[in-house]
Amino acid sequence: LLHQAQAMDHRARALAAGGQARLAVALDEALPYVPLAQLFKELAARFPAMELTVLNGTASEVAGHVAAQRAQVAFQFDRAPAPATCAQRHIGSVPQTICVAKGHVLDGTAALTRRQLAAHRQLLMHIEGVEDTVLSPAVWRSNSFYVIADMVADGLGWAILPVNIAEFGDLRPHLRQRACEGLALPPLTVRMLWLEGLAPGAEALWMRQRLAELLALMATA
Repeated sequence: LLHQAQAMDHRARALAAGGQARLAVALDEALPYVPLAQLFKELAARFPAMELTVLNGTASEVAGHVAAQRAQVAFQFDRAPAPATCAQRHIGSVPQTICVAKGHVLDGTAALTRRQLAAHRQLLMHIEGVEDTVLSPAVWRSNSFYVIADMVADGLGWAILPVNIAEFGDLRPHLRQRACEGLALPPLTVRMLWLEGLAPGAEALWMRQRLAELLALMATA
C-alpha cells in the first residue's frame, strides 16, 4: 500500500508539472532494436510515473494507429506519404543494403551488376500506392521487412533491406550483404508522426530528440 501511495504521489506531481499520465506510442517493427531498447530504458528513468503503451506493426499500421487516435505518436520508416491528418518530423536515417542468402548464386566476392540482379527474383516491400525500384521481372512482395528477410535467408530471392535487419540476431548467419555497381542506395529516413493540431507532449518531444541522438550514434558506431 505504501508503494502504491508513493507511485500515485509521483504521478500526481508529474501531472501537476505538466506531464502526461499516459502515452501510447506506435513503432515500426523494422526500426533498429538497440536504439529503441536504450530509449525505453532512459524513458523509464526519466518519466517513472507515466503509463506507457507500445503498439508495434508495419509502417502502414503504425501510421494508422495515429490517424485513428490509438496512439499519440508513431516512429516509422518514411516509406509512403503520411496520412493527411498527420504531421511529421524527420529525425534520422538507417543505411540500406542488398542481401542474398549465403550460398546463393549471387553470393560471391565481386560487386554485382544490375543485370545479375535482374536475372533473379526480387523481394519487395508492399505498401499500397508505393512502388519501389523494380530491377527484376520476377517479383514477390510482403508488407514486412522481417518476412522478406526470412525469404532471402531461405534462398527465395534477393532484397534491399535496412542494415539493422540484415544484421539482426538469427538472420545474420544466413544473409550476405552485397554491393552493386551503378546502384546507389539512399538511407531510409526515420520520422515521427502525430495528429495535426495536437502538439506532442514533453515526453514525446524528449523521445523524438533522444531517438535522433541514438540513431546518429548507431550510424557512427
